[in-house]
Amino acid sequence: MTPFKDFNLSSVDGTKTVSVTFYDINDNEISSVSDDIILDTTITKNSFSVTANATKGDLIRVSLDIGETGGRVIAKIPGVYEYLKLFDNGLNGDTTPNDGVYERTIIVETPFDTDTQVEASVVDIAQNSVTLFTDNNLLLSTAPTISSVRAVSNADSGEMVLSFATNE
Repeated sequence: MTPFKDFNLSSVDGTKTVSVTFYDINDNEISSVSDDIILDTTITKNSFSVTANATKGDLIRVSLDIGETGGRVIAKIPGVYEYLKLFDNGLNGDTTPNDGVYERTIIVETPFDTDTQVEASVVDIAQNSVTLFTDNNLLLSTAPTISSVRAVSNADSGEMVLSFATNE
């Protein structure tokens, strides 16, 4: 009798049940035990979206559904945010805690123009890692604010000078 036994489990991720039956020297069953093993070798992107259109002062919502909890998700919006943590804790724009959907809402604070996908670096509880991109693009477009408009004209010379200030 050997104290070790090798098992071959199917390679498909998910819950595997291992059952062991113990016998005495006369080949009579004395007990059995079962336990579950969770095989997790990949990260699955169920969906990954961002608000489609926004401008300065608007809320942007980023939502990544990987269907598993306990992970770490860091998003990047090129030119806007380099290190944006997404949450699965019911806070910071996450709607439901511990549902495997990592979310965040942020306010566009600068007049930045871009048309880009959001990138996310994901590490799950089993330490699998992957870089994912949103299914849609984020279009940020903010018209400049114009103020202090001043017009000076000279009818005799036919000249006019316009001056103004802008935030861009």
